[in-house]
Amino acid sequence: MEPVHTGVHGRVRARAPQTTGAHAHEPGHVPARPVLLFALRSSERPLMPLALLALAVGAFGIGTTEFVMMGLLPDIADDLHISIPSAGHLVSAYALGVVIGAPL
Repeated sequence: MEPVHTGVHGRVRARAPQTTGAHAHEPGHVPARPVLLFALRSSERPLMPLALLALAVGAFGIGTTEFVMMGLLPDIADDLHISIPSAGHLVSAYALGVVIGAPL
């Protein structure tokens, strides 16, 4: 394929070669109408999509809150005047709430 010209936003536009006639049904056939192909330059590609960054930050935040709860378990038990195993059930209930509420 040969480049036709540089299109909008510095993208390279190319046209596929046209084939018609007896060779039209062979494997590797390219349709007769032109096909435009666009490619971004490597300097214009985003390093990481914004949505992926948001998901990563959210997953880190949820994971951090669950691990912080484990570290604060003795303090939670003392504050609520219950045993540490009973406070562990609170942490389990919180984790179950995260599992159920996360897809919503």
